[in-house]
Amino acid sequence: MIVAGNLTLDEIIAKQKTYKNMLGGPPAYSVKSLYSVFSVKPTVYSCVGYDFPESFESEIASLSKLYISKSNKPTTRFKLIETNGRQLFMLTYSGEIETIDLSLESVYMFSPVYKEVKLDFLKRAYKVGLVILDPQGYLRVVDDDLRVYLRFNSAIWELLRYVSVLRVSTDEYMALSKGLSIKRFLEKTYTLGVEVAIVTSPKTVHVVSDGKYFEFPTYTNVNVKSTTGAGDVFTAFFAYVYSKNYDVEKALAYAIVASSFAVENIGPSSIDRKRFFERLREYMELLYE
Repeated sequence: MIVAGNLTLDEIIAKQKTYKNMLGGPPAYSVKSLYSVFSVKPTVYSCVGYDFPESFESEIASLSKLYISKSNKPTTRFKLIETNGRQLFMLTYSGEIETIDLSLESVYMFSPVYKEVKLDFLKRAYKVGLVILDPQGYLRVVDDDLRVYLRFNSAIWELLRYVSVLRVSTDEYMALSKGLSIKRFLEKTYTLGVEVAIVTSPKTVHVVSDGKYFEFPTYTNVNVKSTTGAGDVFTAFFAYVYSKNYDVEKALAYAIVASSFAVENIGPSSIDRKRFFERLREYMELLYE
């Protein structure tokens, strides 16, 4: 599986504490969690700046097949404030990923944090494999105060013709939907060719698959420390498990449980494999009791 998106350096303010120079970005959250549970090493494509720490690069390289575009700009940096809601600031941006060798894999998770993944990569990937998209970066706009907000982007709707699996948060759904209900929004994406469309929220995961709408509860027996990266972990686990046998319900269960571990930590973290499968069994029992 290829994971494409920028590695970042984050400052996270959560639970009245500040965590500086944290490793971040979808590839970091994805590879650390996937390797700890499945011992799998995804292929990672990312662009980092001249100031990206060698220790972080070595860490990600030990858990993946890492291909990095080195920029003469600073590494992409975010400041995330998770008190009284969530505020996001983009302090610097390293730039686009220069190239992706799509022939290396047949499953592609595109998760830009800003606009670093060229749309042409998705279009070409769709011709040869399974394309999973988290479009957050394509919806982000940075104002003069460096604050990030989401804005409707009509290009996303055009892009859905080249997407197999779509995963968006409730905020991203609201930016894209133009007032449609979650159910209607998901059904509309399905009519454009998306096989599985997902909206994740703290309590419920909304899904359309094979034209049918259904909901899964999240696993809520957790001590939430930070929600940063939980969506990345969800998307990575869904992509990996779904690509094995195209079992949507199984992939959802794995993704929901994995993301429940992600919110219990600050920054990218490994998941204890034994605890993961214990919690998965517990979740499945609750789901089908």
